Amino acid sequence: MTVIAFRRKKNNFEIASDSQISFGQRKMPMYNNTTNDSSLECYGKMFQVNGTTIGCAGILSQITLLQVFCKEQLPESNEAHSIILWLVDFMKYLSDKTLFKSENMNFKGLMIKEDRCFFFSNNLDVAEVKEFDAIGSGKDYAIGAMQMGADVEKAVEVANIHDIHCGGKISKIVIEHT
Repeated sequence: MTVIAFRRKKNNFEIASDSQISFGQRKMPMYNNTTNDSSLECYGKMFQVNGTTIGCAGILSQITLLQVFCKEQLPESNEAHSIILWLVDFMKYLSDKTLFKSENMNFKGLMIKEDRCFFFSNNLDVAEVKEFDAIGSGKDYAIGAMQMGADVEKAVEVANIHDIHCGGKISKIVIEHT
């Protein structure tokens, strides 16, 4: 499971995640999902490609395929309708490449593109995040911590303490904006 926390600040965006990987009820050994692919920078459950930062929670194989897909296609703009069309294309790609049908897809994400951040999901939900948000099993703890003033790292730390499906090393990315 996962916790990824996002906060918009005056001059930058901050996004942080835990590193625990679980398969069902089994906790996997801690590892950092890194890649030797120079076009994709991975930070555990977050990755950056062509100026876009994405953090994801959900089924690991679907998130891995999202990373591959993003090297070929990203939303054309940082508008909600563009992200919805990109999601539709990704879900078709996922269905074509695997046995996953739309009812078996399970992923949620936070996308930072240019000067905006959006929540997205396999239900084609897309919403702009104005101040802060979190996804994953530890999201409620992280949102509560940020509501009380915590930064993203502290919010993930709180989720790691209280959610049995969150844990491990905390990774953080800072993205400057105007």
